[in-house]
Amino acid sequence: MTAWIEGRIDGFGVEAVARAHWQFRLPVGLGGAGMAIADFVRGRGRGNGFFRTRFCVMGKPYGLVIFDFDGTLADTFPWFCSVINGVARRYRFRHIDPAETEALRGLSARALIRELGVPAWKLPFITRHMHGLAARDIETISLFPGIRDMLRDLDEDGIILAIVSSNSEANIRHVLGPCAARFRHYACGASMFGKTKRLTAVMRKAGARGSVIYIGDELRDHDAARAAGCNFGAVSWGYTRSDALAAGRPDALFEHPGHVAEAICSTELRGSHPAASILYGSSS
Repeated sequence: MTAWIEGRIDGFGVEAVARAHWQFRLPVGLGGAGMAIADFVRGRGRGNGFFRTRFCVMGKPYGLVIFDFDGTLADTFPWFCSVINGVARRYRFRHIDPAETEALRGLSARALIRELGVPAWKLPFITRHMHGLAARDIETISLFPGIRDMLRDLDEDGIILAIVSSNSEANIRHVLGPCAARFRHYACGASMFGKTKRLTAVMRKAGARGSVIYIGDELRDHDAARAAGCNFGAVSWGYTRSDALAAGRPDALFEHPGHVAEAICSTELRGSHPAASILYGSSS
């Protein structure tokens, strides 16, 4: 299938023309090319004339969608904030002052570890301890609003769903509840920087052909997706601030769970479509 992007440009810029005349199709997964077009559509281009650009997509934009769990599907950040200083006392790294939380949310995982003074050798022990705390407090952890509907829409549209997470499969299945059955593949318990191997294994097991997207809320998720050779969709509602995620130029930046299904379940996006404003991302 071939998708065309067409537009007419005049001296007022694309944005003004788009409101009156624009209709376009944007297949998900165009990467940098899609970002450039999205920038142009938002009015950053100036000039006169007409342009027409072709992109090829095969069927649905993505046949396999892989999700991170904490901060992407489940709202675990409040729980994390409630336990982290207890973990810091136990493993002797720097406590976090609530006043610095927003600043720390702009850091990558590696930068955060350096900032808190956590030696690399302690990470497996800290991770295992956090899994135990999450299991202890599992009834206080829930999915973000809109996640169940999003998963239903993707599953019913024939998209293969999978999870790659550092959390344990038992914790994840408990929080997902009935939604757990919608996922065909689980690769859980990854080390903090070990998601690339899990992503690669899931793609191989799923027999993924064509485009695959990993959806997560952290910069390390983006790094893992890039290393595994799949696209990355960032969500703005998780651990890492959306401006920090956007600076990494993800293939998509989603502002609401509903936008994920809207973008992935369709090969056609209109200029007025809610998902089109956040696809490829970054804030203007």
